Amino acid sequence: MTHDGPPPRHLHPVEPPFDPDYDNPGRPAPGDRAAEQAVLAALLATPGPDGDHPGEHLATVLETGDFYWPVHQRLWDTWHQLHAKHAVPPDLVTFNAALVAARDADGVRALTDLIGHPANTLLAEHHACIVRDTSRLRVVGDVAAGLNQIAAKGRVDEIDLYLGEALQRLDETVTRFGARTTLAAPTTWSPVDLEQVLAGEYLDPPPTMLMRSDGVFLFYDGAVHTVSGESESGKTWLTLLAAIQLMQADENVTFLDFEDRADRVIGRLLALGATPTQIRNHFTYVRPDRPLDDGGRAQFEPALTDARLVVLDGVTEAMTMHGFDLNSNEDSAHFQGLLPRWIADHGPAVVMIDHVVKDKEKQDRFALGAQHKLAGIDGAAYIVKMLQPFGRGKRGLASVQVAKDRPGHVRGNAFGNKIAEFTLDATASDVVLTAHLLPPGEDSGRKGDTFEPTVLMEKISRAVQLNPGMSKKALEDMVGGKATTKRLAIELLVTRGYVLAKSESRGRISHHHIKPYYADGDPSDAPSTDPGEES
Repeated sequence: MTHDGPPPRHLHPVEPPFDPDYDNPGRPAPGDRAAEQAVLAALLATPGPDGDHPGEHLATVLETGDFYWPVHQRLWDTWHQLHAKHAVPPDLVTFNAALVAARDADGVRALTDLIGHPANTLLAEHHACIVRDTSRLRVVGDVAAGLNQIAAKGRVDEIDLYLGEALQRLDETVTRFGARTTLAAPTTWSPVDLEQVLAGEYLDPPPTMLMRSDGVFLFYDGAVHTVSGESESGKTWLTLLAAIQLMQADENVTFLDFEDRADRVIGRLLALGATPTQIRNHFTYVRPDRPLDDGGRAQFEPALTDARLVVLDGVTEAMTMHGFDLNSNEDSAHFQGLLPRWIADHGPAVVMIDHVVKDKEKQDRFALGAQHKLAGIDGAAYIVKMLQPFGRGKRGLASVQVAKDRPGHVRGNAFGNKIAEFTLDATASDVVLTAHLLPPGEDSGRKGDTFEPTVLMEKISRAVQLNPGMSKKALEDMVGGKATTKRLAIELLVTRGYVLAKSESRGRISHHHIKPYYADGDPSDAPSTDPGEES
């Protein structure tokens, strides 16, 4: 059995003077594990239409010894030995059999890990150049470390011998690398291949996550979304419902938490019906305490490999941690590229849980902070409004509204800007909750023990009939009652299709009659829709 550890870094066979662990904080990182894994994952890809395999081309970039981790070097060498022996790229079974025959248990485990690693053959050469250049850095670092040790220890008798070895290694490095330059990774400035579009292949897939009770989905694969709302509006519960649905289908979810703590998040999952086994197998929880850097990316990327959904809870806290101004469009754009967009580029859907602005008239549109937050969303943005409070022993109700739907599939299933009603029932137990995401409308199944101000709803319905175009404040001033109850009545009328809430200029919301609402459900006492008929 071989051991997967760092290789010896001796330039000089005699110790002292050369010590591979010499303390020099200025030395470069010895290797790039992610780049090495990306190169090896490309070896497992199938040959292209012309029969070419990426491994054949990568051999013109890399040589034996370029990999820092020995197990990666053995995988590379074994693949090319099999390719040379059989004159064809080895398949996975042949590759694995060769490692088993060599009793390379570490190699078998590393190969198994690579099976689930995303293989991007377009970027394989770029990653190979990174591996090659980190090898070059190691040569320079080793030479510099040896020179520093000789100088520090005053070993004059070692100068000639070591300098000869050092010059030889540097000469070999210059000879090999001098004519090559690191290839730049493809960027969005490269011309787009339009063949897929011209062939009529569908490039705008519908959403596939967070299912409403009637089978309508709200989250898009590989896109960035927001779920915004006031505190205790149910926005985190709603997002965890999407996580539950995925885990029950054996899909993986990663929760990136800048706001809460693990026991509370796991407690909510258990309350919603997730089993400990589902959480262990399909849920990854990350609680960062420092800004994302290269080290953080390397530690976090494995959590993105097989994830269908990544939840980012606490956008305000995340931006603050990274030193960004919430009200700066420029900083918002930088944050989008640094974290949510970077995550989505790995494949999963990203859902950012955010707070809404304090201005009630703008809560239907904007999350807290810069408007670029909404501009950077390429999936859908939702606003969650509490209609009936969530809490122990209560049956809560919230309206889910669409603020943005770039692909356009969600709005086709909305009523105005209302896409769903979210209920969370804790009346039977405080530890086992029942959550439902229902279509908007009066038949969504929430009547019963949930309080509804039906008498006030009828008064407001009549007021809108007689005075079309009123703002929410004007409606609340016109009818009597508690302010919170009046707001609930208006929201229920809008959500269920009795009143249309229309966005006007400068963020003003006007209200218009659609159909009359009656507290007792009997239309015989309907008010006239013609103001002229009123006595």
